[in-house]
Amino acid sequence: MAVRRVRRRRLTAVVTVAMAMLLLGGYFWIGRAPRSLEGSIGAGTYGLHMNVNEVATWGGLDVRNTGSRPLVLDSLTLHQAEGAADGVKFLRMQVVATDKLGDGPRIGMSGNAGADVIPEGLRSPLDGYELPASSEVSVLIQYQALREGSFRYDTATFDYHEGSRTGQLTVVQALDVCVPADAECDLPRL
Repeated sequence: MAVRRVRRRRLTAVVTVAMAMLLLGGYFWIGRAPRSLEGSIGAGTYGLHMNVNEVATWGGLDVRNTGSRPLVLDSLTLHQAEGAADGVKFLRMQVVATDKLGDGPRIGMSGNAGADVIPEGLRSPLDGYELPASSEVSVLIQYQALREGSFRYDTATFDYHEGSRTGQLTVVQALDVCVPADAECDLPRL
């Protein structure tokens, strides 16, 4: 009788420890976001003077997958600076693999779609793009000025996933837009 009680207690202890290890392991493997996506942090400010309804392309963001498995870019959100008004419409967000660019030109800021710098055939939509392990992409954001004013977006957040695990990366880079083109705004002229 006493031997059975000891065996039951040991079995209960072993099962309890095994369950705890599975739960903790699952938290760290499934519940935690992957940290494989890295980007430029504090890399600078890009600004453009433009007129209402003009279209421009910003290509100042690069992100790279530092992991050993592919990950998928789900979306990109640009955040307005505190107190800034919204006068810009984002039309398209695309990526181009930097290895396809080689030593060729890059878009920093272009007063159009930028197709003269990076052809459309090299671009892919950002949403749903599978970023291979150990690779990098340049992000191209096409936008349109909707009204006059000075508009600033100071951070960008990427949502992504690797298998069933999700993650976010926020980079500190600013996009400044001054409308109309001849207005006095505190922006660098490119």
